[in-house]
Amino acid sequence: MTVSAGYGLKLAVAAGAPVRVADAVMDRLAVPVHGEDVHAPFLLPSAVRPPGDPGQRQRFEPRNMAFTDGLDRWELAGSFLDAGRPHWQDYSRAAADETAVLASAVPQPSGFAVLFQEIYADDYRGRTVTFRGQLRTTGVAGQVGLHLAAGRPVDRPGEHLRDRGGSSLTGPGSSDWTWHDVTMPVPGDADVIRFGISLAGRGRIELRNPELSPARPGTRE
Repeated sequence: MTVSAGYGLKLAVAAGAPVRVADAVMDRLAVPVHGEDVHAPFLLPSAVRPPGDPGQRQRFEPRNMAFTDGLDRWELAGSFLDAGRPHWQDYSRAAADETAVLASAVPQPSGFAVLFQEIYADDYRGRTVTFRGQLRTTGVAGQVGLHLAAGRPVDRPGEHLRDRGGSSLTGPGSSDWTWHDVTMPVPGDADVIRFGISLAGRGRIELRNPELSPARPGTRE
């Protein structure tokens, strides 16, 4: 069975199977583990707490929103991964000074990229949520903006969720720091919420002060 690297790692952790990774990949992509439980980031809620456990329900809140731990908890995905090995590095990501950066790494990148964080939707099902943050763009040739989606995960790199999503898009060119927001209802059967920034084509987008919260009464989708 062919699956994405993320699902493969989760399966390996759950099964106790060894994972072999090239030193060059570890040097470039590895992130530190915080806390003593190295398995926790890979396990689903049912594995963390047995079904039917009457104990307090686990909460799933956004983490590392000020990027003080670099890009820990943030992932890079997008349709450019479907274009094959020559395009797997068409986009780059970074974090510094409490700001996340998503940028094209080649003059004509393939598809689009999304830098996002994913949380379980348990605390937000049936509610309307708003994702907001300040954006700054440089030399953008296509569309960029905030990204917010909720639904069920799929195992294809270019497709984010099987359910609905929304964007707060800004046009080509460059712009100084400006607040943006996107609001949408979370379906009652949603498993996860993904939020972050997206970039299609050449350019650079920066994000600071991101917030995910229940929408204020009367906020339009």
